[in-house]
Amino acid sequence: MGLPAEVVSKLFGVNDVIGLVFQIGNSGREQIFPLKVMTYEMPNDLKEFSLGTASGLTATGTTWRAIQDGSNVFLLRPGQDNEVWQFFYGISPSYAWIYRSYPNGFIRGGLTASPTVGGDTGYTTGRESPYNEPSSVSEFFTTEGISPAFIGYHPFVSPSSITIRMNFFGVRYKVEYVANATPKRIIPVGGIPPIASPTWLNRKLGA
Repeated sequence: MGLPAEVVSKLFGVNDVIGLVFQIGNSGREQIFPLKVMTYEMPNDLKEFSLGTASGLTATGTTWRAIQDGSNVFLLRPGQDNEVWQFFYGISPSYAWIYRSYPNGFIRGGLTASPTVGGDTGYTTGRESPYNEPSSVSEFFTTEGISPAFIGYHPFVSPSSITIRMNFFGVRYKVEYVANATPKRIIPVGGIPPIASPTWLNRKLGA
């Protein structure tokens, strides 16, 4: 799996500060958490992941998948505190549409309303993010406790069905909360609005 230069430019190194934005509980208030990278590990790839089969122009698509293994272990989120994972994904076949739900049940990418599977907003194709060379349009971040789900859609009548696959390129960051630090980038986790902050970061605020 290759990484275009525009993806490499979005990676973080030791001492870089990642500014992750979360909602605080159910308050609706948003908070930027400056997280200093202490160490990192790459690549942490999940290749050849099949979302399943989708029939042409059928809104049920492949059905939603939260990316788990055979033991129902979530593969795209940390299992411990003080970690942030950054991902980019590629899509096959190139004309397949991928929608992302983060948290599960909240489809991202709508401008005025939540997207619907087969609708004309909220999806990414393999043309924008090729299978073996994922682009920055597919970037997302995860922390302990929550991860996104995906569904594949087949936008043509022929062939009658296709198997939709994803390649995930991941970087594992060990981080430390550093109040008032200046982030290299500020990212709303999940999108706008961001997802709720994880327990380990809430403890940093005494929330």
